[in-house]
Amino acid sequence: MCFTLSPLAGLRRWNWDGDRIARDCLLPPGRAPDGRGGRRREVPVDVREFLAARHSEGLRRALRTDLPAFARDAGVRADRLQSRGPGSFDLRAAMAAAFVASRVAHRAAATPGRWQFPGETLALAAGGTEDRALALGALLLASGVSPFNVRVATGKVRLKLRGRAPADREHAWVMYKSEAGRWQVLEPMVGGSRRARRGGAARLSGLPRKVERAEYVPHHLFNDAHVWEVAHPSPVPPLGALARARGGPHRLEPEFAGEVHRSILTLALGIPQCPPWFLASASSHFGTIFGQVVDEQDNFVTHGYDCRDHFDDAFIDESWALVSERLSRFRSDNEGNVEAFCGAAHAIADFYAHSSYPHFADDRGGAIPVARPDEPLCGLGVTPGYAGGSFDLSGDRFTTAPSFTAGHPAAASAWEGRIVSGRYAQHGDSQSLVEALTPTPGYLDLPGDRAAVPHHNEIAVDGDRPTNRLYAGAAEYGRQLAMRRDAAVEHVRKAFLDNWTLG
Repeated sequence: MCFTLSPLAGLRRWNWDGDRIARDCLLPPGRAPDGRGGRRREVPVDVREFLAARHSEGLRRALRTDLPAFARDAGVRADRLQSRGPGSFDLRAAMAAAFVASRVAHRAAATPGRWQFPGETLALAAGGTEDRALALGALLLASGVSPFNVRVATGKVRLKLRGRAPADREHAWVMYKSEAGRWQVLEPMVGGSRRARRGGAARLSGLPRKVERAEYVPHHLFNDAHVWEVAHPSPVPPLGALARARGGPHRLEPEFAGEVHRSILTLALGIPQCPPWFLASASSHFGTIFGQVVDEQDNFVTHGYDCRDHFDDAFIDESWALVSERLSRFRSDNEGNVEAFCGAAHAIADFYAHSSYPHFADDRGGAIPVARPDEPLCGLGVTPGYAGGSFDLSGDRFTTAPSFTAGHPAAASAWEGRIVSGRYAQHGDSQSLVEALTPTPGYLDLPGDRAAVPHHNEIAVDGDRPTNRLYAGAAEYGRQLAMRRDAAVEHVRKAFLDNWTLG
């Protein structure tokens, strides 16, 4: 349904609140109380103690001094981190994630099985995956985010690499429930690294794609009060298994973490003008913005469906009006309206994936010009024609909805000279189970000429080539996909720069 540049999938498969309370909360082999080590002197540590350390002076100092200074350097008023207004908690989460990513270097464990307390990690400015996740979780809790909305997760990331069989990597990460009530991944391995920011300037068509699909698979979730197990068909390994595997060969490395979290947003915002905290915040939304249809916000069954969010059913002007309204909100308050920007970015990307603009703008030179919504036909420069040619609506190459009975020549005439997009979720016109389950908006009960446009699956360029009738050949479809994604990245980047007011 939408661009699926990011391979992240399956977030809705798991109950991030936890399925059942875990009885065993201890981590073997524990720690040596006198600091000298030795197997006989080690005692187990309750995993919750790492997050209860949010009350330590080291974390308090980070919240009083280091995090506000980090915010000021990014152009954000430090008092926003203490606010309880709309967007403030999401801002804290973004700032904490960017702070850990920027200030804590990743290193392999010096002592396998020994996790650092958050204060130690911040003081050393270095730590392994679990250390970074624990520091981030403790910072969120210490900043006033409710424990109901914070989970440190341990488990695996399941990777499907190009040309290889699926492989699991041991991992730890943080789940944060946003103010919109959706669980988001806060990845401790990415979110502000120089490597990720350099990669954002590259064009999509020239980027290697190593990770085809990735899924976070939790085994345990915990905060400072509880430890939960997550239900699986097979037995869940004990909590201490991840600690014992620390530093082993089956760990998720930063390079893989970056590949998993690469999205249109991270590419578009990998520029010096975008501070790490905003990139971290926007990246946490990409699973909802550019993920698979059955994941996150594109799950229309649970979140509802609005054609304007996706430039569907030929609602071109109406969709641009919604994009403009969201960008206006973002411009008025960059810190508090990150989600508004992400919603606008989603729609902008879908304009290039779903509409006929790229087809007529294609100069065969490998680049599609960025649309100019304030100009007629978005500055297309040519008049779209649908009577003959490769985008012929007058014949039977494309379908019309059953409710449109005037015939194909009338369909071509109805839309001649206008930009169109595919119909979706109209009554009695589903071409997939997901579409059949998608609620039809009331304004599509009588679609009129909108029933005459081709179906979404027949003309959209968003990953579903087998049903596409406009570009049936794999080579041409691939060319269109690369060009449209490049244009989407350029447009999203322009939208950010035009509306970024923090300096």
